[in-house]
Amino acid sequence: VVAYYTIGTPYEAEANKLRQSLEVRGVPHDIVGVNNLGNWQANTRFKAKFMRDMLDKHQGINLVYIDADAIIHSPPDLFNNYDCDIAVRWQDFKWRKNECLSGTIYMANNSVARELCLRWETINTQEGNDTNTYEQWNLGKVIVDMRNEGKVKDKNLPPEYTMIFDSMRSMYPDVKPVIEHFQASRTLKHRV
Repeated sequence: VVAYYTIGTPYEAEANKLRQSLEVRGVPHDIVGVNNLGNWQANTRFKAKFMRDMLDKHQGINLVYIDADAIIHSPPDLFNNYDCDIAVRWQDFKWRKNECLSGTIYMANNSVARELCLRWETINTQEGNDTNTYEQWNLGKVIVDMRNEGKVKDKNLPPEYTMIFDSMRSMYPDVKPVIEHFQASRTLKHRV
């Protein structure tokens, strides 16, 4: 499991909760502090470059990215011997259909994932940090583009692997979360 947080912000405390949940369950992890890039949008858009860097740092090891403001409730065993290049949760909400959620991302450590990260990073950079487009929408666009080009094998994660603590818990009341996201951006986005 890999994750990052912005140094000197409330996300450090969030990352410590994630780290503790991983350690208690014996899940190998690499949680990295990065410099604040100036605003929440820039910090979230860094995710594409971070994933490219982590693929290089952990060559030969498939990765699971988890947002720093999440915890795991049980080992993410689904990813043992997972057979795809990338997996994210595509979720229908009242406010948006088929939304790509990037809070949990499985990535095979291969050239397809590297190309995907590069394309994702390029869109994020071209748009800049003053846009209303989220990095996860850009990730979704890249996945769909590469799928249509026959270049990527992707999967839709089950809801328990990207469980948003309120909206998705109410949508899936009988599903026990493996990875739960607490959406700290709702209160911290304008403070970071």
